[in-house]
Amino acid sequence: MFEKSRLVRRLEELYRYMWVEYQEGHVPQPDLTNLDVYLEVGTEQNYDEIEVQAMDDYRTSWLENLVRRDTFRPIGPDRRLWTRLGRRH
Repeated sequence: MFEKSRLVRRLEELYRYMWVEYQEGHVPQPDLTNLDVYLEVGTEQNYDEIEVQAMDDYRTSWLENLVRRDTFRPIGPDRRLWTRLGRRH
């Protein structure tokens, strides 16, 4: 069941946390490694033909798509989806 009040409360907590972090000088540095690859793989997927929310394991599906991409054009490791441990050799 979707609890709107719980979501709002959690979002407000996260916003407060981010504001405190910002005031203390902790500006996030996003890891943009492989962002172009993720965009490429994501835009090749025909989302009109699949029901994403019905998938049992969306992350595994993404990794399978990345493995296919890596077989013809290697992907360098990053800290998000494509780590050295997850990379197919």
